[in-house]
Amino acid sequence: MKHAQTWLDPYFDSQHASLQTTQAALEQLTSTEIDTDLPTLNESLAAIKTFKLGKERK
Repeated sequence: MKHAQTWLDPYFDSQHASLQTTQAALEQLTSTEIDTDLPTLNESLAAIKTFKLGKERK
């Protein structure tokens, strides 16, 4: 997001309303924390087994 913010200034008119809206959206996205809980290895293996069983039954 920070790279996108730095690319906007040299190429677009900073006084244009659409650019200001875009910059505000990028600023909001940059400050948003994204927390992802990754599955454990056992959960991943269980999902694979379930998927394989479903395909074999068809």
